[in-house]
Amino acid sequence: MLLLLALLLLVLRASQPMPLVALSTGIRTWYELAGPESGARVLYIGGSQTTLLLRDDAPPSSSSPHMERLRPWAALADAGFRVMGFDLRGIADADKPTGPYTMQEYADDAAALLEETGWAAAGPVGVVGVSFGGMILWHLALRHPALVQCGAICCGPPGGAAGDGWRCGDGAPYPYHELSTRWYSHPREHTLAVMHLTDSRQDTEWQAAHPEEVAAAVATAEAQARACNAGPLGAAGAEALMQCRGHHSSATSGDIATLTLPLLCAGGRYDAMVLPSTVEQAVATVNSGNASKANANAAFFEGGHGFLGQDPAAWEEVSKFLLRAAAGAADVSGRPSTL
Repeated sequence: MLLLLALLLLVLRASQPMPLVALSTGIRTWYELAGPESGARVLYIGGSQTTLLLRDDAPPSSSSPHMERLRPWAALADAGFRVMGFDLRGIADADKPTGPYTMQEYADDAAALLEETGWAAAGPVGVVGVSFGGMILWHLALRHPALVQCGAICCGPPGGAAGDGWRCGDGAPYPYHELSTRWYSHPREHTLAVMHLTDSRQDTEWQAAHPEEVAAAVATAEAQARACNAGPLGAAGAEALMQCRGHHSSATSGDIATLTLPLLCAGGRYDAMVLPSTVEQAVATVNSGNASKANANAAFFEGGHGFLGQDPAAWEEVSKFLLRAAAGAADVSGRPSTL
């Protein structure tokens, strides 16, 4: 009986089958809906290693024990939001037009998805962008402000003067896009090479002392790479996506100072790719353009680049922020910055 009840609960919380949608930007992609239909609408923009094809062959990384690896937005659906996730151009079964791709195209894809699914007609929505998806969210808010009610940007640097790409807080930008092109073809080597960057605590000494955690992270990366490389032209599309990161550094510049929507910029305390100082710098730039009231705030959590899966408080804080925005509260900027 308990087993049947557990299976029933899984069915009830399961996402709807993935529909294929043709966007006005010229590509087709898959999207998925989860959570109660009456819930506040949230668009989830995942990172460059997130795909709807990622299912049972991807074991959760032991370094992210709280993460629902199959559907990272499950925490939002469980909190009562109506969540839409989708595959980015260039990976998995989404179309893979000939590159190069631009951040503006990714933002326009997200806007076109909102239009095509009818969500845009119902008014602006909350948007959560994680890693590369956070980078897209900066551009979506700048290019399509009428569609975005509020934005939770998780470990996504804005680029330009407000944060020149990855690892900008210590001076020169870290050229993550150059290293990441190896991720899709050599996930094991790439994972080992950047583990200390995704979480600064996981240096070579830590890796030697935690072989099981390292093996779990590699297995997850290999499953993600298989899913993201799916379909014709998989490798070419994935590489075009990664190379797009290299053009992000000059894409937003100080334009984010013009943003007036509520923003929660979240990061991991041990993220050596998107440093806490990068997050703080982005928040300061946004707020510099709004003298009457700060509309952006930073929040930091226990973890690295994958803090959403490492600190259970992270999704709770993101959910609270989205609920305040959906309710039209006067102060929706999130909790004070704490390092």
